[in-house]
Amino acid sequence: MTRASSSSNKLKFSQKEYLTHRKVPISIMILAMFVADIIVPAMFLSDADRVNIWQNINKAFSAANVIWPLAVLFLGVYLGADSFHYLHVEKQVDFYESQPLTRKQRFWGIVLNSVLIYVVLSAAFMLVGILETAGTTWPHLGQIFADAVGYYFLCFGVYLASYALTVLAMILTGNTFVALLGTAYLMFFELLVRCVAAFYYHSLCMTTVGTDTFKHIFTNPYALVVIDSSHPKAFMFWLNCLLGLVYLALACLALQKRGSEAAGQALAFKWCETVVTVSGVVLGTIVAASLGYSMFSKNLPATFALALLAGLVLGAILQVIYRFDALAWKKHFVWNLAMTAIGLAIFGAMDYASYKHDAYVPDQSKMASMAVFPPSRDYWATYYTDKYTASGKEVSSFQYRSRMKLDPALAYALGKEGAKTAVKDHKSDSSSGFDMYVIYRLKNGQQVRRHYDISLKAMDKYFQKISQSAEFRKNYYQLYQDQALLTGKHVIRLSNTNGYSTKSLKSKQLYKDFRAAYKKDLESKWSWLMAKRTGEIATVTVSVLGTKVGQEYPVYKSYVNTLNVLKKYKLNLPLAPGQYRDNLTNDFYIGD
Repeated sequence: MTRASSSSNKLKFSQKEYLTHRKVPISIMILAMFVADIIVPAMFLSDADRVNIWQNINKAFSAANVIWPLAVLFLGVYLGADSFHYLHVEKQVDFYESQPLTRKQRFWGIVLNSVLIYVVLSAAFMLVGILETAGTTWPHLGQIFADAVGYYFLCFGVYLASYALTVLAMILTGNTFVALLGTAYLMFFELLVRCVAAFYYHSLCMTTVGTDTFKHIFTNPYALVVIDSSHPKAFMFWLNCLLGLVYLALACLALQKRGSEAAGQALAFKWCETVVTVSGVVLGTIVAASLGYSMFSKNLPATFALALLAGLVLGAILQVIYRFDALAWKKHFVWNLAMTAIGLAIFGAMDYASYKHDAYVPDQSKMASMAVFPPSRDYWATYYTDKYTASGKEVSSFQYRSRMKLDPALAYALGKEGAKTAVKDHKSDSSSGFDMYVIYRLKNGQQVRRHYDISLKAMDKYFQKISQSAEFRKNYYQLYQDQALLTGKHVIRLSNTNGYSTKSLKSKQLYKDFRAAYKKDLESKWSWLMAKRTGEIATVTVSVLGTKVGQEYPVYKSYVNTLNVLKKYKLNLPLAPGQYRDNLTNDFYIGD
């Protein structure tokens, strides 16, 4: 018999043996899948609306179901802990070490058994669940099957990664409770780091724009697939599988070097204590400082005191866990103090870096153009642009207005004032100025985006000329770039309100006349100071049926051309009492 065939026979034998000893894990997995794939879809069959039935069943077997991947994660953790629990029991270690299998053979035999249990049971229950409802959903059975196949692989990736991570933690430790704590720490470590990054960009820094630190979370198997569950991607499956294989390879390597005497100890390797203490205490101190900074209204002495206490307490708790001794908290006190000090130093560096971030304004000679616009007027508005005439695709107001290309000589002073104010108010919790987005476009192609709080006095001084420029008007009002509206087949509706009552009319010709009249009024009357000092008497809303598009255009008493068009189409309304005019849209929401 060759060596390869001998190993194969041992593997086949061990698979049968493993199954006989895993009745409880298999039963738990069967119960969970029976509820998720059989009971839940059957519950949807009682819905009187057949459309709701197939849609709900489709959600149960697609990425829209974010509950089952969480259950799969827990199943992976449980199977991982069950697979190598014997390593934490001294008698079982001695028994398995005496068997005619190498550690490596036993490791991969257990892993293969755990993977096969999930793969076979999950596929079987999902198939039965879909067929169970086929009599009602048969017109959409193809789509349900297609979504279910992708969902099956997505969930398998979650299972493999969570299982492998738990196996690694089980082998690096000598106690199952400690291993589960280690699994949780490894799963949440990246999330905690991203929380610190989010705190830096959105609490320490006052001028950050568009930094999404939680767009992807790579090392948490569940977060990876649900953070963008509405748009599942293949890389979510492949990355979880890749990480799972890496964890298993590391676990197998660690098992070869693990001493048999590690059973019952907190950690199987001395270096684990150093790694966990350094990363845990330093990160814990930074997290505590971040929380304290918000709790104590940016009071740095109170923040540092809380973080110091948290770091030392966390270090003491870790020492107790390592030694299973309540009095071990005082061990390595100086070392824990040093790690806490490093965490405080990093937080202090973050605070200093936030000053530099807010104060930074690119050199004017390096800039090609700028964009300056307030975010408040129609933050949720969407725009129907020329570029997407064929598809009718909409873009956000930020995307639309960020195309603005102002001469830096015109807008640079406003940016400098915003940065100056940000540094001055760095420790302030409140703001009384006016919100403005500023985008610096550099000649090398890079962009620097900032969100400033600028005083009304500074706005009067620096923004007035910007508001009177044709480039600003063109990118602040879509009627300057509305060819898609004029040439498209969608129905355009104009609604005029005085804050109390509303009149509406669907007419593309009305829109053409309105845009021409409104342009004339804008170019002859409109500016920042005019909008600031003048009360609106009406608001015209332009909407496109069948899309999310909708922009609001304030109407002032001096807008004679616009008022004449509204009167021509019988959309004019009398001036409403003052309390109703508060409902009207202001160009900049000044005072709101």
